[in-house]
Amino acid sequence: MANPDLDMATAIGAGVASLTLGVNLFAGPVRPYAEFSSTAGVPVDAVFCLQTGGRPDAVFKQTPFRHLSYPSVQVTIRSSASFQVGQGLSEEIFILLNHNPVAGYVEWSAVSSAPLYLGKGNDEQHHEWTINIDTIIDEVVT
Repeated sequence: MANPDLDMATAIGAGVASLTLGVNLFAGPVRPYAEFSSTAGVPVDAVFCLQTGGRPDAVFKQTPFRHLSYPSVQVTIRSSASFQVGQGLSEEIFILLNHNPVAGYVEWSAVSSAPLYLGKGNDEQHHEWTINIDTIIDEVVT
């Protein structure tokens, strides 16, 4: 069974040398960093992958039974480095994910042509970008 946010985070960790799952790369919602939270160990510079819904599933009642699902994942990049460094990391992740699905997926497709810059965070100390990816999972049930 596919787990879109974890699968995407795992792919990013395998493809971007500076990101490590569970250290500065997480499946799930954006977490505040240690300075503003009791959550120790979450750095300012981090990437988060969150499943955000998607369009309705398609079911084909045939033999074998076929189920297409279309979950969406939002990837949020938070960087305290310069705008250019954060933008570079966002673009690297975008290229890694867009039209490069891992096993178990038919497609990963970005919904925009580039990462979306969200601006500076509430503390004015870091930049944030987001990449929204639509996925297609084709499961055959016998």
